[in-house]
Amino acid sequence: MNKFKRKIRRFMLGRKWKHLDTLHPDFRIERIQDGHRIFWKGSNFGELSSVKSLEKKYSGCCFIVATGPSLADIDIALIKNYDTISLNGAIKKFSMAGFAPTHVIAVDRRIFERFPDFISGSIESGATCFFSPVGVSRICE
Repeated sequence: MNKFKRKIRRFMLGRKWKHLDTLHPDFRIERIQDGHRIFWKGSNFGELSSVKSLEKKYSGCCFIVATGPSLADIDIALIKNYDTISLNGAIKKFSMAGFAPTHVIAVDRRIFERFPDFISGSIESGATCFFSPVGVSRICE
């Protein structure tokens, strides 16, 4: 999408929704009762559950694992028996430890563009994945 079209789209979406101007033009997301329906090139690609589907499903301790240099010194196998959330690229640390997180949150578009193996690993791990609309658009591409 050229620069002029992006400006027009941003104006039409308003400043509140400008983060969606990087969606692929063949990607569309539609709200449904229990989540969202994804369309790619006009065809139904799949459905996403609402975050509300997790309401009151979990209780107790939960560990959030993010990326960073200090993660190299931590043995995350110690949290294997707890609910865990992997942020962006931390899924790599889980796979190295031999277990999957309970949930994966990936919102940084660069993860989808530069490290598609992290995303496929997240999906294949069986974790509940939470991806941004831009990320889902990149998966469709």
